[in-house]
Amino acid sequence: MLLSAFLLFYGLTLSFLIGKFSWNFLQKWFDATAIQSLHFAIFPIIGLAAMSPFIGIYHLFFKIDIYLHLFFLSWILGAYKICLFWLKEVWFEIKENKWIFILLFIGALLSIIGRPGVGDIADYHLQAIKWAENYPNILGLGNFNRPLANNNWWFNLQAFLGLSWLGIQSVYVGNAVFFISMFSWFYLSKPISIAHQWMRFFFAAFIILALKTAFVGAVTPDFVVTLMIYLCIDIFIIGSNQNDLKKV
Repeated sequence: MLLSAFLLFYGLTLSFLIGKFSWNFLQKWFDATAIQSLHFAIFPIIGLAAMSPFIGIYHLFFKIDIYLHLFFLSWILGAYKICLFWLKEVWFEIKENKWIFILLFIGALLSIIGRPGVGDIADYHLQAIKWAENYPNILGLGNFNRPLANNNWWFNLQAFLGLSWLGIQSVYVGNAVFFISMFSWFYLSKPISIAHQWMRFFFAAFIILALKTAFVGAVTPDFVVTLMIYLCIDIFIIGSNQNDLKKV
């Protein structure tokens, strides 16, 4: 359990900080600094999205190893003062909702410990992750091993967060990072209306019920795809509301 807790804490912290860097860059690139500030819960998701292309390209030539972590950690060390400021900001809000985060963290840990490995998880999910941890990607590999033809970048992220280069075997926290981040976003960020709040309650209820299916502790991308659909709907509603306000 301690090992799973360490990986989950590391995954949340790293993806949050990379997400903050990425969001600040996008705001400056698109000259969108006037956009309202985002709730901190969304930044781990942005961070995972930002890291994914780097990991995917790197994996074309190398196995997913320590050098990728050193690359991303160099961003943080290069601006450690602002990173500490961001973490202090988040810590104050986490303390205000400490019981929610404690329960989310414990629920995620229990699901990770269960580590389900049946069905598609055993058929190709874990195979693809183990390949990424030990070998570079090979074009056409699926012609020789069909399960590896179903690979996707989510498995690369799972391998990246698994820290196998430390000798850790088959402990993956990607889904748990999504679980905590997405529930926090739907439950803690400010809704725009009562109807929007009720929609978020339904989304949050599904996320909690997913603990029963063990998807939170699994490596399956199905859980993540479902949550991303929910997030896209939520952001569309928020964006549409802002556009309506501008017209008025």
